[in-house]
Amino acid sequence: MTSVRHALGALAIGAICVTTSARAQTSAVTAKQFTFGGAGGFSIPFGSWKDDLGVKTGYTLQAHSTWMTPSLPVALRGEIGYTHWGYNARVGTGNVEGNVRELSFILNAVSPLAVSGSSVSPYWIAGLGAYNGKSAASISGGTFSTNSHTDVGVNGGAGISFALGGTSAFVEARLHIVFGGGNTSPTNNNNTKTALWLPITFGFHY
Repeated sequence: MTSVRHALGALAIGAICVTTSARAQTSAVTAKQFTFGGAGGFSIPFGSWKDDLGVKTGYTLQAHSTWMTPSLPVALRGEIGYTHWGYNARVGTGNVEGNVRELSFILNAVSPLAVSGSSVSPYWIAGLGAYNGKSAASISGGTFSTNSHTDVGVNGGAGISFALGGTSAFVEARLHIVFGGGNTSPTNNNNTKTALWLPITFGFHY
């Protein structure tokens, strides 16, 4: 629970920064109202979800659309994400090997931070969404188990966008906190656990 409280505290500070910087940077919003993009990278689990269930570093993919208008202090990004991990846990006297995937539907607020004389633009990002987790596991002795769970989660972090080959690229890191997301694992016996992971991604805007 300590790691969860620290993570929530970090998100709260990030949200304050988003609000403050957004009010100061409204003029930086470009005339282009809609952009589309995609990204991929690796996803690092941590906290009790990783320690108790043995979830390993996996991969993540996302597609998104961003809407920007001078009438709002922040840009809005709608996003669909897919993240996949493998895990290896011990239950009783047996071993469990399997995989977990999270399908996420998220709405984020994005606040750019203008940097004078630089082609690099840092930004804050935070949001709320629905996460559908599904797992499949093979338990020693020949038993096969699956489980599925949908939960609410939040995310927050920062990124840097920059010009690359005539388009806009970005590197981004965001903490995802899914409340009850640990229920996805067949090894969890329905004990509520908060799932935490940090994807680091590289992508493009069009």
